[in-house]
Amino acid sequence: LYNSWPLILSILVTVAVNDDKSLINIAFQSVKLVSSEYMNSLPVDCVALLITCLGCFVKQQSDINISLTSIGLLWNVSDFIGKKYLSLLKKSLPSS
Repeated sequence: LYNSWPLILSILVTVAVNDDKSLINIAFQSVKLVSSEYMNSLPVDCVALLITCLGCFVKQQSDINISLTSIGLLWNVSDFIGKKYLSLLKKSLPSS
């Protein structure tokens, strides 16, 4: 699965960019699952792709609720990044 994340996220971006009403809800359910349950297993370089993906779902025109929920998911991703940064910072500081 580690090597598959870029492909999975790219497919989801494509659905959001194409704004295909028949696929947007299914694709968004997948994005919600990735951003809530699988953030810890995402490779670091895929977090930026997830942010791009969520941004595409914010901009889609098919469903306003998806746009608004995507904004909330972006907040969750930023919290995740902040917590990871703090934990890495704490590990790098000398213990006193």
